[in-house]
Amino acid sequence: AATWDVVIDSAATVVIANDEPSGVITLTPSGGSAQEDAGVELNGRPFQFNYGQDMFFEIRLKVSAIATTTSDILVGLCVSTPDLDSGSASAIDLDLLGFMLEAEQISAIAGDGAAETKEDTGSDLVADTYVVLSWKWHALSQTVRYYVDGVQKIKHSVADGDTLPSDAVNLTIVIMNELHAGGAAVDLDVDYVLFAADRA
Repeated sequence: AATWDVVIDSAATVVIANDEPSGVITLTPSGGSAQEDAGVELNGRPFQFNYGQDMFFEIRLKVSAIATTTSDILVGLCVSTPDLDSGSASAIDLDLLGFMLEAEQISAIAGDGAAETKEDTGSDLVADTYVVLSWKWHALSQTVRYYVDGVQKIKHSVADGDTLPSDAVNLTIVIMNELHAGGAAVDLDVDYVLFAADRA
């Protein structure tokens, strides 16, 4: 079984908080003059993004505050630990599929290792309020659909030439809360995360 790696800088913390039913994982950059990361990722890139299999990702989370432009959060499947310091999707350059949270904006994001596409879902975060983010890859149509609280917001497909992870690339679950230098720390609470795929 794969284990979870904790990715933290300086005084950032990743803890299991017991102030909610069943507990949550709280990821908190410490703030200050330097970039701070607080994240977790599943060790070993155990999942293959296979165009020929149906796949599903879902996460339930909330933020403690809306931090204007000083914080970036990335959740989803990614080939390795992302660097979000520039606040720009074009800086990541990794195979990935998930969601990027900047201030209140919730965007769908996908990368093929050379470029990324980031698109606003039209839904916004609300401080201290849980939201469920999910995507579904449909093998038959070669299409990924992104959902916020169960409502479809965006669709990307191979046929339309949209940026998507490479076929058969191995990915891992990544949850990253990154604070830009000089920003105010925001707690990211994760209630649960799951990924499922059809058997080959």
